[in-house]
Amino acid sequence: RIGGRRGIAARAFAGPLLPTPQEQAEKMRKLLGTNDVILLALLNVREEVKFRTGTFKSQNVAILNTWALRPAQLTSEKSREQYARRILKESMNSIGALLGLEPCPNPTCAMWEWRTEEEFDAKGCNYCPPCEIRVRKALSDLGLFLPEK
Repeated sequence: RIGGRRGIAARAFAGPLLPTPQEQAEKMRKLLGTNDVILLALLNVREEVKFRTGTFKSQNVAILNTWALRPAQLTSEKSREQYARRILKESMNSIGALLGLEPCPNPTCAMWEWRTEEEFDAKGCNYCPPCEIRVRKALSDLGLFLPEK
C-alpha cells in the first residue's frame, strides 16, 4: 500500500472474467477497501482477452493483464527480469493515469507512450521529475502521505 493508512491497493484477481473490461472494472471496484483510493488489479489471462491494460477513472480501477506483457520466451533469468520490469512499467503508467497524468514526451518516463516492444523495454520504470511532481500533488490532494525523497 502506498500512502500509510489510506492508499493505492494492488490486488491479484482470480475468478471468472466478465465480457468487457468495463464490466470487469465495475466488479473490481467492489474490491476496494475502505481505506483504498484506487485499485490496481493484476490479471494473468491468456490471449483470449483482447486488452493489455485498462484505466477506468470513474471506478478508480486500473486493470493490467500481465499475460499480455510476457516476453516470447520466459525461460531465462533475463527474460523473467524483463517480464517483471514490464509489469512495473505498466503498473506505474496505470497508477499515473488514474491520478490524472497525461502521456509524457520523455522516453525515460513511466508515462511515455511506447509503440514497439523495443521502445517499451527501453522506457523507464519511474516518473520523470515533472511527472513525479504531478503524482505527489495528486496524492497530496487525495490526502495520501508520500515520504519525501
